[in-house]
Amino acid sequence: VFMLSFLLTNAFPKLGIYTSIGILFYKYNLMGTLLGVVIIHMINSMMFMVWLPCSAFQAVHKQQEEAARDVGAGPIRTFFQVSFPMAMPGIMVATLYTFLGSMEEAQGTLLVGLARIKTMPVEMYGIILDYPGQAGAVFAILLMIPAAVMILAMKKYIGPEAIAGGFKMK
Repeated sequence: VFMLSFLLTNAFPKLGIYTSIGILFYKYNLMGTLLGVVIIHMINSMMFMVWLPCSAFQAVHKQQEEAARDVGAGPIRTFFQVSFPMAMPGIMVATLYTFLGSMEEAQGTLLVGLARIKTMPVEMYGIILDYPGQAGAVFAILLMIPAAVMILAMKKYIGPEAIAGGFKMK
């Protein structure tokens, strides 16, 4: 039940969820604040940041952790030298999905930010409305650059070699 609760934000239409959140944010004076926008981005990425790392850690074989403890590694060393490196591809995929999801979040940011807090996707809507179509195309390419850089930076962790290579002892 706890894990399924993280799926609820994706089970319903976003605009309905944002309207409900807007009512709560007005009550707690979070409308038009950076904290409100950060909370919206966190709500949208919660599914990725909980489900994917959880699955990655569940995929770590207990026998490998037990083997590390059998040769004298404590719980912290076992975590950092066995469990964490083996779960790293799943954590990196979750990070990538969260980053890309945040780069496309505009509706909630526009609703909660009240046009005071502007992220790149929200700014792109303004450029498309106020300038010729070519300006929107150029800005769209600018929006793709951080995503491409992030994907290239993560290639070490999420490429087929990293996943198929298995765990290497140092």
